[in-house]
Amino acid sequence: MKDSIHIDYQNKTIVFSMSGWLNASHIAELYSTSVDGWLRSPETQEYLADIAQALGVEDAQELAQITADGTWLHPKVAVEFVREIDRKLARWCDITIDRIVRDNSSIKERFDAACKVLKEGRREASEHGRGLLEWRNKKPVFEYRVAHLKDQLQLTLGLDNPN
Repeated sequence: MKDSIHIDYQNKTIVFSMSGWLNASHIAELYSTSVDGWLRSPETQEYLADIAQALGVEDAQELAQITADGTWLHPKVAVEFVREIDRKLARWCDITIDRIVRDNSSIKERFDAACKVLKEGRREASEHGRGLLEWRNKKPVFEYRVAHLKDQLQLTLGLDNPN
C-alpha cells in the first residue's frame, strides 16, 4: 500500500498503512512464518467470516489485500495474525494501530475544517471580486453625476462668482 508508515519495535521495522492496515508479509518474513498458511487455516477463515459480518463487509477476503508490497491485513484482523507470532508484539500492534487510526482521524477532521475555511474564503473573495468589478463599472457614473450636480449647484448658487 502506498503511504506506508515504518515504526520500530524491538529493533525490527513494522510496516502499517496510514489507515492502520498491517503488512503481514513483512512481519511473517521477520518472524520466519507464513501469512498464506495462516489465512488458509479453517480457524482463520471462521475468524475472517465473523469479523466481516461484524463490520458489514460482504466478502471476508476484503479484509486481506494482496499487493506488490505483500499481504496487508485490516486493522481488526492484523492483531489476530500477530498474536499467533508474539503476544507482546500483538499488544503493541493493537495500541499502535489504534494510535494511527485515531491520529489520522484527528488530522482528517482538521483537514476537512481547513478545506471548509479555504472554500468559504474563496467564495467570499469571489463575492468581493464581483463587488469590486461592479464598483469599477459604476464608479465613473457616480463620479460624473457628482461632478455634474456640483457644477449645477455652483451655477445655481453662483459659488464661482466671488461678488
